Amino acid sequence: MGDKVKKIPSGVPGLDDLLDGGLYERSTTVIAGPPGTGKTTFGAQFVYSGAVQFNEPGIFITFEEFPETIYRDAMNFGWDFKKCEAEGKLKVVFTSPAVLKSELEKEGGFFDRLVIEINAKRIVIDSITLMEQLTSDQLELRLILN
Repeated sequence: MGDKVKKIPSGVPGLDDLLDGGLYERSTTVIAGPPGTGKTTFGAQFVYSGAVQFNEPGIFITFEEFPETIYRDAMNFGWDFKKCEAEGKLKVVFTSPAVLKSELEKEGGFFDRLVIEINAKRIVIDSITLMEQLTSDQLELRLILN
């Protein structure tokens, strides 16, 4: 029998039990749903829990919310993103989908350097809907996100 794929805890109480240990390591996981269903909150909890509980630094990329809004909303749950940033465990990046796509396509670009700088293990992109507007080719979108 083959080796079991390693999983990482999500940091969401109860979810890891349902997922038999968490999310697959080094994979892309899409959280989908209509506005107001908690996708951004899930992403914030995932990246924050990784940084604080599991020593897995993370990057939270946002296209719609300014970092100050992310910091404020996270604090409503007791998640101190600013403190984590000061400790080099987390980075909130506000950018556009076009800039993100361009930088991800560059070897040694801004995001490559940022991942190396903080040794990021978790990356959240909020939201993927805006990334989809850059290409109608689903294969290209998968390649960008992996």
